[in-house]
Amino acid sequence: MSKLLVAGYQSYLCNRYLSERVRMGLFNKLLVGDIAKKHDTGGIFWVHDLAVEQSRYDAQEISFTAPIYGYEMSHALDESAGLEDEIFEESGLSMKAFKRLKVKGTRRMGRMTPKIEVAEEPNGISLSFTLRKGAFATIVMREFMKNEPGG
Repeated sequence: MSKLLVAGYQSYLCNRYLSERVRMGLFNKLLVGDIAKKHDTGGIFWVHDLAVEQSRYDAQEISFTAPIYGYEMSHALDESAGLEDEIFEESGLSMKAFKRLKVKGTRRMGRMTPKIEVAEEPNGISLSFTLRKGAFATIVMREFMKNEPGG
């Protein structure tokens, strides 16, 4: 049960990071020091040259990654590190706590760009889409339906 709670809190912190990035107008932009992931090969690298990498981001060849905090997680650098550190500091946790709990951490794709097909049906529409690992169909459906959780 404690592992489930820790994993849930890691996801919460990751979502806080993503929400903050959206709030700051940084979801469609790379930051110097972001850890980016190649969509085709899955390779990761640190963003140093925004002029080169932003065009790859815009072409959906790469995406920034978001932190799933833990003691072995790869850390962003420069401007990107500041945002990640701010979210982690707000949590009141420490990497020592994660190490004691054996929570290694990782990174998750920061944006998902599913291919979505919409078809008209006699009683409405139907959607079909495929998501990458780590994405949730409920989130895609919420965006289409514009329903709030529990509403």
